[in-house]
Amino acid sequence: MKMTYSMASITLLLGHNIIAVDPNFSLHNKSSKTIWIEINNGRGLWESAKALVMTEADGILPDRFYDKTIDISKKTELAIYDNNKKVLAKVTFPLNKTIYINWDGATVYPQRGPLKGLTGKTDKKYSLKNNVKKGEITILSK
Repeated sequence: MKMTYSMASITLLLGHNIIAVDPNFSLHNKSSKTIWIEINNGRGLWESAKALVMTEADGILPDRFYDKTIDISKKTELAIYDNNKKVLAKVTFPLNKTIYINWDGATVYPQRGPLKGLTGKTDKKYSLKNNVKKGEITILSK
């Protein structure tokens, strides 16, 4: 009985200190087609979203989000592809900014959230206080 009591106490102590942390990268696919992405986060290596999202054929379906925690103190590049592996866009972002963005099939632009940004949060309730601005997104290729 003493062992059960101790385990319950440990669970309560550990459970009490759990803090939810928002990701600092969120892409909302607002296009009508499934997209595939790769992220280069300061390591010189491109990381595919494959197996990190639960979507059909490892792509990001229309009106779905892809969220990830990355090191925003390092240069971040994003490549967006279609189903034929054609590059639709390649962009880079400033350091030390959250990257909450939308893709509409032609353009990468910052998320505004409900009520055209009046809430100060994204649709998923992430704070827009430190989010990248439209003029800070550099287009590398289209």
